[in-house]
Amino acid sequence: MEHISQIQSSMKEMGVKDYFIVQYIQYGTITFIKKGYSKKKVCLPKRTYYQLFAFWNKNESNFIQKFDNCGKFEPIKLSQSEPLEYYLDNKQEIIISEVKQYQIGENEYTTVTHQPLRYYWFTAENKNYTSDFDKFDLTTSIDSTSFISKPNLNYEYNQELPIVKLNKKAEDLIAKLSVEKKFQRE
Repeated sequence: MEHISQIQSSMKEMGVKDYFIVQYIQYGTITFIKKGYSKKKVCLPKRTYYQLFAFWNKNESNFIQKFDNCGKFEPIKLSQSEPLEYYLDNKQEIIISEVKQYQIGENEYTTVTHQPLRYYWFTAENKNYTSDFDKFDLTTSIDSTSFISKPNLNYEYNQELPIVKLNKKAEDLIAKLSVEKKFQRE
């Protein structure tokens, strides 16, 4: 992806050796229309809309920056960053953790299309790693977000994974910054 290589190059230029990027993507159509609609001012992606969020530390300051199909947003300096701190403290465990698919029986699995997907790019000491998962695999029939009547046999296992804990911390911070309207286009 174009933004990923740009972010990685930028981090290398800044001398940042440890950081991570998460991509939010959910297949379907999302269109943003604002009052005074203008194609020049409104993000109308030609393909599936996605958002990327980069987390890094530079000179003892934590940052997050958002990117989407239509460009990038201003970096935000954070007073603290629980997701980044968690990543830095647990990066080896996060990098090797893998979410297991929603399992409903012995050798029986299920999935639902058009669920939110998460793609991660990790850099630890200038070495790159990737991971991804379907958020559906983090649900079970006993929680209100599942569409399946059988419980996910991997639910508890998945909830304890370091990558799932990192994802929760990142989602919480991103949601908070979004509600506060902190993300501003460059």
